[in-house]
Amino acid sequence: MKKSLPEKMLYLLLSIIMLLYGGYLIFIYFSGKVQLLIHPDYAILTLISGIALLGLGGAGFMALMTQKHFSPTGAHPGTKVELLIIGIMIIGALFIHPAPLSTSTALVRKSGLNDDAGISRRAAPVARFIINSENRRLIEWVNLFNQDPEPSQYEGEKAKVSGFVLKDDNLPQNYFIIARFILSCCAADARPIGIPVHFDPARQTFENDQWIELQGEFFTTELDGETVPAIELNRFENIPVPENPYANL
Repeated sequence: MKKSLPEKMLYLLLSIIMLLYGGYLIFIYFSGKVQLLIHPDYAILTLISGIALLGLGGAGFMALMTQKHFSPTGAHPGTKVELLIIGIMIIGALFIHPAPLSTSTALVRKSGLNDDAGISRRAAPVARFIINSENRRLIEWVNLFNQDPEPSQYEGEKAKVSGFVLKDDNLPQNYFIIARFILSCCAADARPIGIPVHFDPARQTFENDQWIELQGEFFTTELDGETVPAIELNRFENIPVPENPYANL
C-alpha cells in the first residue's frame, strides 16, 4: 500500500503556503491592485495579514528545518492533496493580475439594479438642486433617484457621467446601461448600478465593457414595463479603465 506524505512534510508544505500567501497579499497591496479586490477601509488589514503570514510561515519553516525530532502539536495541517491544491491556487494567483469586474458579472448580479446604491449611505443625502447638474457622479444620480423616485421631474436635466457599457438583452437595441459597481467589503459582494442611455444605432456602436464618459439630457421612458429616467446621448468619448473603477469609493 502506498504510504502518505510524512506528517513533517505536510507541515513544511503548510509553512511554504503561508509564505506564498503572505507574499501575495503584500504584493497586491503595494502594487495598488488591492483596490480592485477589497474596500479601502480593509486594505491595511490585507497588509497586516500578509506580514503575519510571512512571519508565521517563516517561523514554521525555520523550526522544521532545525528540528531533529518532529513533535507537532495542535490541529493537523491537512492532507497532501488539500495543501497542494491551495498551493497551486496561490502560485496561480501570482501570475493572474486582478482586473475590474466586467459585464458578465454585472448581468449575473443585476437583479434589483440600483437597489443597493445606498451602500454608500455614510455620505450625506444628495442635494436635489445644484447649480450644474453635470457635476453629479453616477452614484449621486442613482441615490437621488432612490431619494426622489418620480422620473418626470428630471426631464431636461443635463448629465455628464462615466462608466462601462452594459448591454442587456431585456433592453431595446437602441439602449444600453452606463454602469459601475459599488463595493461594500470586497469584489465578492460588488453590485452594479447604472442608468439607461438612449442612442442612435445607425450613428453609434457600443460594446460591453467599453469605458466611456458621456453627456446628455434626461428624459422619461418606459423600459421593461417600468417608467424610468434615462439619458438621451448627445456626445461621448472613450476613456481608459480608471485605477479605481468602483462608484462609491
